[in-house]
Amino acid sequence: MNPDTAESARDITELAVRLYGSDFVGERGVVHVTAVWADASAAYTTLRITPATPTNRYDRTALNLARARADAIVTTGKILREEPTVTHAFLGPVPHTQALQQWRMAVLGQERPPISLVLTSGRALDLEHPMFHSHTVPMVFTTAAAAQRLAVSKRVRALRIAGVADPTLRGAIDYLQTEHGAKTIVIEAGPTTSRDLYRIPIALDELLLSVCHATEIPAEAHGGPFLGRAALDCLLPSRSEPFDDRTSDTPWSFERRTRPPAERS
Repeated sequence: MNPDTAESARDITELAVRLYGSDFVGERGVVHVTAVWADASAAYTTLRITPATPTNRYDRTALNLARARADAIVTTGKILREEPTVTHAFLGPVPHTQALQQWRMAVLGQERPPISLVLTSGRALDLEHPMFHSHTVPMVFTTAAAAQRLAVSKRVRALRIAGVADPTLRGAIDYLQTEHGAKTIVIEAGPTTSRDLYRIPIALDELLLSVCHATEIPAEAHGGPFLGRAALDCLLPSRSEPFDDRTSDTPWSFERRTRPPAERS
């Protein structure tokens, strides 16, 4: 199935099962979705989003499926600076994105739009960025001092602002869970920020991993080292059967890793 031709909620369910062996109904927790490059030694390097970065249609599907499940999506001020047009909207042709929205509401029971939380120091935060003007509920998680500044100068009427002494990714997750009742929190952050998820005690329940198996990638697409397979086997021991896409010049594979149910958030 070409992902872009999935134009019903049933089609989206079939895509989810094809990629990850799950329809995701009733699945909750902290979810990290990321794409990496596997080099000749099988070491993983996070892919940095640039015009030269290898892409794959199923990698876009991975992101769409994660966003469709989310009560909240966490990104960073750095991501907003590096990607001036990014939002948390579904990607692809309109019939496909409408099917994703139908799947979210009718199958997963997610009737409200997700929160888009931006983890930031508050420096150089552009409140005109499209992230603050999309269909999601915008929120800033920052320092107390920055929160005060933004509260005075904010130009986004619906923007929610939370100020804490030390804004961290784990703190943002806890805030979303305790203050907003978020059950499924999707992390869309770079390697420097997301690395904190994997520190013991582990702070995530699920990894949706897209792996590019190109012989090499452009230098500007190198986003930093990711965990190796042995570490992932230890931290997230349950692994779906990898789905291989060999339809393009560059092969990709896709897998879902999870913690044992008894250990999940």
